Amino acid sequence: MKEIVQDGAPVLRGTAEPVPEKLFGSPELARLVKDMEEALDKEIEGVALAAPQIGVPYRLFIVRKDRTLPFQKEGPKKGPPAPPPAPEVEVYVNPEILKTSRKRANMDEGCLSVRGIYGTTSRHERVTIRARRPDGSNVERGAGGLMAQIFEHEVDHLNGILFIDHAKNLVRISHGAQPSFAYFGTPSVASETLAMLLEQGFVPDVVVTSPDAPKGRGLALAPSETKELALLHGIPVLTPEKLDTEAIARIAAYECEYAIVVAYGKIFPETLISAFPQGVINVHYSLLPKYRGATPLEAALLAGDAVTGVTMQKMAKELDAGDIIAQ
Repeated sequence: MKEIVQDGAPVLRGTAEPVPEKLFGSPELARLVKDMEEALDKEIEGVALAAPQIGVPYRLFIVRKDRTLPFQKEGPKKGPPAPPPAPEVEVYVNPEILKTSRKRANMDEGCLSVRGIYGTTSRHERVTIRARRPDGSNVERGAGGLMAQIFEHEVDHLNGILFIDHAKNLVRISHGAQPSFAYFGTPSVASETLAMLLEQGFVPDVVVTSPDAPKGRGLALAPSETKELALLHGIPVLTPEKLDTEAIARIAAYECEYAIVVAYGKIFPETLISAFPQGVINVHYSLLPKYRGATPLEAALLAGDAVTGVTMQKMAKELDAGDIIAQ
């Protein structure tokens, strides 16, 4: 399997060559695309990859379209959750950016060839690109948001440019030294938070969520949105009915250093808090110490507050009473 080359490799700093006409529809081009797909597939936080990133100086990149889509809540299903969908890969050969919007947006960005470094880049809000498919057919499409960012990021690769060349607020996060963690959460806000963590390369060792529950008109059992997202990314999932001794032992078996909790829906026993050497980070949707408890947003609305916020706190035995980390 091809390895993703890292900053410092000359191939990342040269201008890639156009894919020759004779290669369209050829086994050689198909093999290159397959190599890129395999390299990207094992990078859970990766959404796109350019050919120079596996050491091949051709003007070609691929996008894992299934990883760019927001998590969609599905209707109730009978039986166990469906297996994760097959990867949806788009291939852009000899791409050319035709048009960009005047308006730009600051975007968080990282790169599989610059591991552990993240920053903020200024990208066009909309981009129109023209390219060819491996069979030689033409494609032209416009995109906004994340896809526009991907188009610019990948075309930069083909021109020997890395995002760190123009990013601001660069930070280094050593994923090799990243402590293992468990993630607790159930509803859409928890799945959305998990998705953001995954995008930044923070992958929990285990996800703990509520058991499948009746939903929809037919009241068929359906998994939580957080469970579906975790399974999509191949992350182990636990769904205990109660946080009893047996459940805590199963969670503790993963030997996670800390835990993150976002709208999990159950109160943590002290024995579970103690199972994480570095503690438990709780995300609470009010500006503590105001509005402790399970319904902080409702409490803020009933109180007539025009503005509220989010608190990250170190979980303690008393509900929502731990040390505040950030607001």
